[in-house]
Formats: sequence, C-alpha cells, structure tokens
Amino acid sequence: MPTRSEPRPAGAVVDDLKRARAELVDDGPPPGRPWCDAWTAAVDAAIVELAAPAVARHGRLAVVAVGGYGRRELCPTSDVDLLLVHERLDEPALELVVREVVYPLWDVGLKVGYAVRDRRGAVAAVDELDTATAVLDLRPLAAQHGTQVIEAANVNHPDVLA
Repeated sequence: MPTRSEPRPAGAVVDDLKRARAELVDDGPPPGRPWCDAWTAAVDAAIVELAAPAVARHGRLAVVAVGGYGRRELCPTSDVDLLLVHERLDEPALELVVREVVYPLWDVGLKVGYAVRDRRGAVAAVDELDTATAVLDLRPLAAQHGTQVIEAANVNHPDVLA
C-alpha cells in the first residue's frame, strides 16, 4: 500500500473514478444538482490526487477548474475544462504534467479540455472572449502554495468585467 508520500498509480485513480461514475449512475442521487455535486466531487478528488506529484515536484504550478466544471456543474457528459498555470516550467516538464493529469482522465472516458499558460499568458488570455468567460468561474484544485500562482497571474483581471 502506498505511503502518504508515495502517490497511488494513476490506474488506481482511474479505476476509482470509473467506479464512482458507475455508482452514481446506478445508485446515486436523482438527476439534478445533487448528482452534479457528487460527480464534481469525485472528479475533483481524482484530479487533486493525479496532480499532487506534479505540484509537489514543481511548486509554482496550479491546476484550476474553469467554466461549468469551475462552477461545480458537471453532468454525466460534461466537458472537464482545466487551466494549468505555471511559472517558468519548461516544455518537457509541462508535457509530463499533462500526461500525469489529463491522460488518465481521458482513460476514464471524460472529455477534457485544457490550456497550459504561464502567469503572463493567463493574464493576456483574458482578452479572448471564450477564455475570459471561462475564467470568471475558475476554482483552484491543486497548488502547492495555495492560490499564489493564480493570484500572481491576476487571472481575475479587472478588465474582464469592463
């Protein structure tokens, strides 16, 4: 059994999330807000667990839920939209983060949309309408330094609402 400092294999997280979805479909709350809350919580737990090694390794990295997922409105076929915000990580490190966090979600059968941006890129992206509306509902999932990377990026840029 993995110790507290040793992460579980991604396959175990995938299996748990598949099982959680099946249980929700078969025996979960009725359709509506309670079902969405339960599914969102299960996906949150999986992403937090999948992202933990990358966040611990790199420090200045945050995995953030955006859009409907950021609002905790995951329905059975909803997209899971993520924003990976980093500070000065190189391309190979970022590719590994995507493989560790996003690929297992695809293995579950989820539709995952994601963007990888450094702090400056996150701020600049709010000039794009789709990005600006998505980040209005951002919700940090995993970050070693709390939400410092997000706050430093000033993703909730005042110009978004102007």
